[in-house]
Amino acid sequence: HLLQSIGMSGFKAHLQSYYPNTLQQAGTLLTKKQTSKEFTPLKEGNYAFCYKSRFGEISSEELSVLCDYARAKKLSIRIGVDQNLYLFGLE
Repeated sequence: HLLQSIGMSGFKAHLQSYYPNTLQQAGTLLTKKQTSKEFTPLKEGNYAFCYKSRFGEISSEELSVLCDYARAKKLSIRIGVDQNLYLFGLE
């Protein structure tokens, strides 16, 4: 992980070597923070389950269990832009 290896000051220095403008120290929050739900109701009347993958870090055993469960229940699995796994079609 980059931040662990070079630290925040190293990351900012690296970023500034590519970004010509001055970095902002803080900004104004424009959206409301929402707590994520594990189960989300879908338009079709069923549910989706969010499996939090710790920013894409998932073991092969975890993935195998999720895939086996999805196959047995005839669910679809999707990877979100948030790097979490979503199981669609739960009753």
